[in-house]
Amino acid sequence: MLNNGGPRYKRSALERQMNVDVVWCVVILLVLCVVGAVGCKLWLSSYEDVGPLVPFLPFTNDPAIEGVLAFWTFIIILQVMIPLSLYVTLEMTKLIQVYHIHHDVDLFDPKTNKRIECRALNIPEELGQVI
Repeated sequence: MLNNGGPRYKRSALERQMNVDVVWCVVILLVLCVVGAVGCKLWLSSYEDVGPLVPFLPFTNDPAIEGVLAFWTFIIILQVMIPLSLYVTLEMTKLIQVYHIHHDVDLFDPKTNKRIECRALNIPEELGQVI
């Protein structure tokens, strides 16, 4: 009972590598945003008396607050570095491959009158490893 943790989700080597790459993209994004925010704060603090930097926010004459706002601005601007559409594209490609495998005439068994069944989307990825 203690060892029963439920079923384990099997991930292909491609999915595991993609997850590592996306984590590195997030780390690079955060580093770039922190560097940009610190640079914005240092650049604004080099000036003597600057009025409110954003006219409708009167409390933004503090360079530290501007640095925080710059951090979130850089997050919004640079978020395209994280390839979320890559996951969607891979899943759609897997779905199309499974469709073609299911409708392949050469994989039809006339004795049992059945086609091949793909019950998982990661089957086409693992087929390349069969010797």
